[in-house]
Amino acid sequence: MSAEELDCVLAVDEMGITPGERIDPSTQQPIGRVTLKTHRGIANKALVFILGGISTRWKQTVAYFFTNSRAEEETPEAVREEIAYIIREIICRAESIGLRVRSLCN
Repeated sequence: MSAEELDCVLAVDEMGITPGERIDPSTQQPIGRVTLKTHRGIANKALVFILGGISTRWKQTVAYFFTNSRAEEETPEAVREEIAYIIREIICRAESIGLRVRSLCN
């Protein structure tokens, strides 16, 4: 990639998902529960982190987590801290491979 193609934006998006718990047939482990430490219960949302080019059209999903609505109401400060940690970690890892995160949007 050229130098200007390394400039990117980190986008955070949330989408609703159908809640439910199932057994993954390949691992025999339950799936459908939340994956953030500050959340408990069955997931009803997916929180997706995407890096995308600014001067060139490219995008890559770099992380996703299953969440639910209740945790944001019960422990808003803890949720903010956990998401801030995830964002910092993504930026550090992106910059370690030469990308330059210039903006954050949600």
